Amino acid sequence: MKICVIGGTGNISRAVVRAGVAAGHEMTVINRGTRQVDFGGPVAEIIADRKDAEGFAAAVKDVSADVVIDMIAYDAADADFTLKTFAGKTAQFLFTSSSAAYDRPYKTYPITEENAPLMTENVFPYGFKKAEMERFLCRKMDEIPEKITIIRPSLTFGEGGFNIGVMRQNANILRRMQLGKPLLMCGDGTSLITITFTPDLAAGYIGLCGNPAGYGQAFHITSDICVGYEQIYQAIGRVKGLTPEFVYAPTKKLYDIDPGLFGHLWIEKRWGHVFSNEKIKAAVPGWEAKIGLDEGFRRQVAFWESIGMPYDPEQDVREDELCARFA
Repeated sequence: MKICVIGGTGNISRAVVRAGVAAGHEMTVINRGTRQVDFGGPVAEIIADRKDAEGFAAAVKDVSADVVIDMIAYDAADADFTLKTFAGKTAQFLFTSSSAAYDRPYKTYPITEENAPLMTENVFPYGFKKAEMERFLCRKMDEIPEKITIIRPSLTFGEGGFNIGVMRQNANILRRMQLGKPLLMCGDGTSLITITFTPDLAAGYIGLCGNPAGYGQAFHITSDICVGYEQIYQAIGRVKGLTPEFVYAPTKKLYDIDPGLFGHLWIEKRWGHVFSNEKIKAAVPGWEAKIGLDEGFRRQVAFWESIGMPYDPEQDVREDELCARFA
């Protein structure tokens, strides 16, 4: 198939492109050209910025693909732009939403695509915008000839990802362990979170391309790894034979201190994330998440080391201050 990816160099999208190359598909990426990524094979690249609507449309005017995967649409306006720009140029759209779009608290476990309604109040802007995008796309499913599939990743780690940790510390989680410094932990660190590693998620994306079982459907695609933040940090430490030291802080108090930084904990992640993957397994026979906890974080640490273990010094100082406050 010809698969066109809007994005292609982010945490999830680079893994999607690599999975498509490995499967023998003809891959094209459309992005601003600000990052260079080894995709493991030939990939066509179109330089365009979707914020420049006229320039973007001109850059892709000759593009035709069996599937267009939009990795970066944030809201209904973004999705509408993609649908209009590629109208008549593709047979299927895959849009990336998020499990953050689900309403909280969850009513039943495990969470399925059908038993968890989407967010209807703007208590968490990222999740609410994604929910609004999905509602728009569901309306369009009956109005346009192209097929639409929606994918809702959960917390996903991989090369290019910088979304790990209570304070989004990323490589600084390991660095603080190496320096013998404590790490801030939310609550008691045991609230369950389903995590996924990007190659597993990417295989689900490619499996839904050109797949009639995915037309007009939404899927979350996750692993079956359900752990608390404590266990995530411990797995990172095990890569280097280190044991983290924690300072525990009530999640609500952290949210009150900085809603922007800690909103993902209080509004989204304090409710246990335990997802059923039966729907994606039925739609893509043979799909399963294969990367385990320790192997996934071994790869994550290797990525951090390959780019020099970057961290935010200001966030490091702030973590020192919060640890001192709650010790």
